[in-house]
Amino acid sequence: MDKTSCYFLVKDKTTFMAADQYCVGLNGNLVSIHNMFENAFLGGEAKTVFTDSTNIDFWIGANNLLIPKNWSWMDGTPWDFNDWDIKQPINVSNTNCGAMTIQSQRWISDDCIKEKPFVCLVKIHEATTTTTAPLPCPNTWTYFNETKFCYKAIEKSTTWWDAEMTCVNQTSHLIWHHITPTINAHGELKHG
Repeated sequence: MDKTSCYFLVKDKTTFMAADQYCVGLNGNLVSIHNMFENAFLGGEAKTVFTDSTNIDFWIGANNLLIPKNWSWMDGTPWDFNDWDIKQPINVSNTNCGAMTIQSQRWISDDCIKEKPFVCLVKIHEATTTTTAPLPCPNTWTYFNETKFCYKAIEKSTTWWDAEMTCVNQTSHLIWHHITPTINAHGELKHG
């Protein structure tokens, strides 16, 4: 971390992608960790903030969603440090997202749809004050109050990778299949 960024620890539990979208809304991403000092500092802060006895770990920005077994950070910074726990990461199909354990401050891979607290790394000079009122969505996007996110439907046949890159270029990500029924039930998506 440098002087232009700060950590934002969020106690509310959510999925990996919803956590990153929350961080994007703060002009950041799920935290990337690049040395043992940052790892220890973040682990210490987590112990003081995530005090609920059900919290055993929290989301960090580590993932292998794009290329299996190839871990990277959500913010695109270099993968130049890791602190995996013993026998981690578990490289099976549904453990594509990284979390830090609160007690050991070591990393584990886990199912991305599990709900955990999380840490954002936010740029200070561009950060804005958050409010509880929903922000208006960009043109051709639709806001859903139940999820507190904006969605955009694009009707185009393409590969998963190309679709994800289209979303990334619009500071978003592909939707996870477990929230698709919530959106389809409304039938309100605008088509881009």
